[in-house]
Amino acid sequence: MSVDSGMIERAGLVAAVEQAADGIIITDTSGKIQYVNPAFTAMTGYSSEEAVGQNPRMLKSGRQPAAFYGELWSAIRSGRVWHGELINRRKDGTFYNEEMHITPVQGASGEIVNYIAIKHDVTDRRAAEEARALVASIVEFSGDAIHGVKLDGTIVSWNRGAEALFGYSSREAIGKNADILTPPAHRDEVRRCLEGIRKGCKGSSFETALRAKDGRQIDVSLSISSLRNPAGEVVGASCIARDIGKRLLAERKLRESEERYRSVFEQAQTGMCVGGLDGRFIQVNDAFCRMVGYSSHELLATTWTSLTHPADLEAALERRDRLCQDPGQCVDAEMRYIHRNGTVVWTRVRVSLVRDRAGSPLYFVVHVEDITERKRTGEALQESEERFRIMADGCPTVLWVTNAEGEIQFINRAYREFCGNVYEQVEGGKWELLVHPDDAPEYIAAFHRAVREHTPFKGEARFQRADGQWRWIASYAEPRLSPCGEYLGHVGISPDITDRKQTAQAR
Repeated sequence: MSVDSGMIERAGLVAAVEQAADGIIITDTSGKIQYVNPAFTAMTGYSSEEAVGQNPRMLKSGRQPAAFYGELWSAIRSGRVWHGELINRRKDGTFYNEEMHITPVQGASGEIVNYIAIKHDVTDRRAAEEARALVASIVEFSGDAIHGVKLDGTIVSWNRGAEALFGYSSREAIGKNADILTPPAHRDEVRRCLEGIRKGCKGSSFETALRAKDGRQIDVSLSISSLRNPAGEVVGASCIARDIGKRLLAERKLRESEERYRSVFEQAQTGMCVGGLDGRFIQVNDAFCRMVGYSSHELLATTWTSLTHPADLEAALERRDRLCQDPGQCVDAEMRYIHRNGTVVWTRVRVSLVRDRAGSPLYFVVHVEDITERKRTGEALQESEERFRIMADGCPTVLWVTNAEGEIQFINRAYREFCGNVYEQVEGGKWELLVHPDDAPEYIAAFHRAVREHTPFKGEARFQRADGQWRWIASYAEPRLSPCGEYLGHVGISPDITDRKQTAQAR
């Protein structure tokens, strides 16, 4: 029994269509589907039973305009093969990219009797192409300098960032060896990295210096990573260079600033410390350590409140709270610390609060001046002045003290009783009003001359006593000087010589 060869051919053709990886549709001339293969069902989700009798428009996504389909039908109705790409919608509503060939099938007399469409799902390919295009776009427009090299260092790609950073156009750079970018002193770094990639190292990142077209050295952060072909073989490297010149400059300036600050902080003759919001010391300098008798290690383990004199603690805490409430304030005050040996250290502190950009408090900066000796000197001076006042008020003779401008600063009890005035009535230059008008010009001129020349003064003049009488007064004054020789004023006595004058006149 023989087998019809035509049947065998048809059977083979049917099997080929059924087993084809691409979706196949056969329609009549009106577009009604007559046949779909299993690959069509796998691609679209429509079974043969659901698709046969329908129009392919059931796959429309709406992503193509009506003119697109108009051109398609115009081509196939004229007997031409149409080839193109479109976006269709599956049964489940998802979209996919499809590459399609539509071929008109002609009958024996040449008329079109069917259309055969071969559909290929290119969604993954298009996604990969778009991803590659996106990556290429990112690379091309990246602000970093990105270039690819072969394992022998030949440059094979060059983005705009590389053009901007190094000054070479892509035409100038591609095909050249990457050595054009490396100063002699740094070539071994890059070569060692490429050698490591050849041996399987994924890559490395480091800071180095590269060279621009004009010879300038550019500080960069360089990342080199391996590039592999589809077979997984290392074929080259991707190099990403980022200009860090501004960062390094800023870091250097910051270091210099910190070093200057540290030098000023550590070598300052006045005490300086930085305190946390919790009251603990963060940083102290040597001058402050000497001031209170503790080492820096000991101070950093304690709080400023533990060193503060109990009588001053409440006021100090109030100043701290006031600073926290008023960002722009800086507080000056006198306060006492307790030295390690138990003695009191008088200080003048200037406290300011440092805040972050948002205005939140960070820490306190405190400048501390030791005024213990000044306080002692002041107290001693005050005590000395008090003794002087007591002695001066006990003196029966008029006694007075001026400042460096010749203005009265002190008068004793005898002076006050003589003129009947309190100190405020004769302070400054008001004493001149007590001098008799006939005697005043000569007497006052002589006194001011002694003040200008810092010389002893001697003069006689009539002064009006409290009872209205004019009494002759003989004044004797000596310049008073500070321990270092600075002129401070005059101190003088003015006894009443009226009786002596009258006796001399009577003779």
